[in-house]
Amino acid sequence: VRHVLMRVLVLGATGRIGSQIVEACAARRLPHLGTWYRNPHPEFAPVDLRDGEAVDDLIADYQPDVTVLA
Repeated sequence: VRHVLMRVLVLGATGRIGSQIVEACAARRLPHLGTWYRNPHPEFAPVDLRDGEAVDDLIADYQPDVTVLA
């Protein structure tokens, strides 16, 4: 059985739902990147979702297979 790893971008990873998604990705050993806005997290990228250019840049840089807006 061949496993395909998807790169997951979790926008809002420090919130209630986002943090659960990040935990699920980690448990499945999926490559993932979370973002934060108000609650700094040392392993996540800071991004203001109201800044469309910043979000576009993050997606272009990380190139996720799946993007989740939590």
